[in-house]
Amino acid sequence: MGSLKYNVFPIFFWIFASCLIISGVAGWLFFGERGVDPEEQALLACEVSLNAERRSAERGGVENWTRYARSLVNGPASLRNPKSAMQWYRKAADQGYPPAQVGNGDLYANGYGVREDHYCAQEWYKVSTQLSRNQDAHFKVGEGVFRGLGTPQYYGCAVTHYQIAAKQGHPVAQYLM
Repeated sequence: MGSLKYNVFPIFFWIFASCLIISGVAGWLFFGERGVDPEEQALLACEVSLNAERRSAERGGVENWTRYARSLVNGPASLRNPKSAMQWYRKAADQGYPPAQVGNGDLYANGYGVREDHYCAQEWYKVSTQLSRNQDAHFKVGEGVFRGLGTPQYYGCAVTHYQIAAKQGHPVAQYLM
């Protein structure tokens, strides 16, 4: 019997290369380029949540209005709407809700959706301190008076507001005291 000598290397090479090409194409077709981007998924979840909060705000009262306004300020950049947040904060603030009054002051203090105006911010904070013993409002009035933002600088008054906020549990005011 004669022996046939074949060079098997080229045959195995082409079989191996074909398998790689086929598996690569199949992987691309079934698994590649079709995956869900986690960032898009998170943004979609935020958008769904924001829409639910809007519906709740439309049906609810001052707490819902303030929660929705806060979401419009602190949400993802593409979903932020400071002008609308100002309207919702204002709606709740006009009803005498202290967290909304502080939120309105924060928008003015940071110039978010409105012209930066520390005087107006301090006015909102002061309204909140007069109507309630809101620790954030007292702390922010104290900060404004201490730094002279929108009001004359007066350390004695700042300490008074820091003390009130500290007694109510504001951690930074407690640290400063």
